[in-house]
Amino acid sequence: MAKWWARSLVSVCCVLVAALAPGNGNAEYRGGTIKVGVLNDQSGVYADIAGTASVWMARKAVEDFGAAAKGMKVEIIGGDHQNKPDIGLSIARQWYDVDKVDAIAGVPTSSVALAINELTREQSVPGCGPCHFRSHR
Repeated sequence: MAKWWARSLVSVCCVLVAALAPGNGNAEYRGGTIKVGVLNDQSGVYADIAGTASVWMARKAVEDFGAAAKGMKVEIIGGDHQNKPDIGLSIARQWYDVDKVDAIAGVPTSSVALAINELTREQSVPGCGPCHFRSHR
């Protein structure tokens, strides 16, 4: 379990660093809520190694980071791509376009990650290593 805790912490920290990095221009924190979506297989073959525990761990990582103490509002939401790229892509589109999610983390399945990466590229959203970061502020 400690291995996944560390991975979630790295993913969330990557998102927060990308959101606050001075070189990202309009991606700097301006007092709004930073929304991070953790998108993974929560009901299929990979549920045991990522699943809903990753969402919980991302929330704990935000607590450990001390976002609230720093005056930051960070919201973690979870999604189940069911190990299907089309479902993952649909969730990512919903999150980016409607829910205004700033970043998508997790995505341990390469087929889904590639689909989301393509969506991110199409929308000219800056990348952030293992996560997919979007600035809409």
